[in-house]
Amino acid sequence: MPLQPGGQGVCAQLSRRVLMEMGIAMNVQHRNVIRTLEVIVEADLRCYLVQEACAVDLLSLVQGLSNGGVRMSEADVSRYFKQLVDGVQYLHGAGIAHRDLKLDNVCVTEQGVLKIVDFGCATLFRRRIQVPTGKAVAGGGHRKHKGAAGTRARAAPYTVPAKSAVQLHSQYVETLSTSVCGSDPYMAPELFSGKNYAAAMVDVWALGIIYFAIKFVQFPWAIAHASRDRGFQKFIQCPDVFFDRWFPAPVECRTAKSGSPHTDLWTAGLGKLPSPQQVRLSDYAIMRRILDVNPATRADIYTIANNSWVLAIGAETSK
Repeated sequence: MPLQPGGQGVCAQLSRRVLMEMGIAMNVQHRNVIRTLEVIVEADLRCYLVQEACAVDLLSLVQGLSNGGVRMSEADVSRYFKQLVDGVQYLHGAGIAHRDLKLDNVCVTEQGVLKIVDFGCATLFRRRIQVPTGKAVAGGGHRKHKGAAGTRARAAPYTVPAKSAVQLHSQYVETLSTSVCGSDPYMAPELFSGKNYAAAMVDVWALGIIYFAIKFVQFPWAIAHASRDRGFQKFIQCPDVFFDRWFPAPVECRTAKSGSPHTDLWTAGLGKLPSPQQVRLSDYAIMRRILDVNPATRADIYTIANNSWVLAIGAETSK
């Protein structure tokens, strides 16, 4: 980490939050994540991140559309969404949750490449810990341990165990977050529960809100809190009405179940239900999984990335 003259040792005085932001920014490397070229920490603790240039952010693009500009084509909306999914998938694969995904934290270069920026709220939700293997190395006269349940490894870096100490191996565990981060329209409903939450699932919810905003040039609600937003209250009371309006199933895959509002489509002479190969791909199925108020059943980023519609976007953009 390059420092300005006179800045030796100032890193020890920076907050853990700042150090984490700088550490993440310097180590992430993906086409759809902003690249940090240099970090400068001055003697007075002012920090500067030198990053690659971007032409505009998505908020400015959407605001331009709401002020009379030409709405993005369906292809552009899908292309931006696919790039955002790719960037989030990379971060989650590295155990990093952004926790503040929003239109103004997603930039676009002059070449149309989307970049996720600003790691001020980012956290590491997957951590590596050392756990005993259940076996001890012979020698040194120490008593051998017969099982993992009875072993207790001395923690580094305070002491370096002798050869006879219990062998350890690395194991990754996912941890829950406690601090509330983000901006109201993008915040997942579990953030208002007062309980610990899965940070990666918060990113997924925000991803869905961003997609809604660039597609419809508006937000679905002001805040995902039933007692504070009537629109969200209606959503949780009857989500099918919301999805049927904004993300309706393609006509080809609407079924004629008894009592279904779509029964008339089939009785009107559209014929038999199509085979899976004939169903037109759309966002209707995956958006129902993304905007799931229950984080336990919400789609994770890998489910989203492997959705047939999202994969089809990737196939189109690679041509």
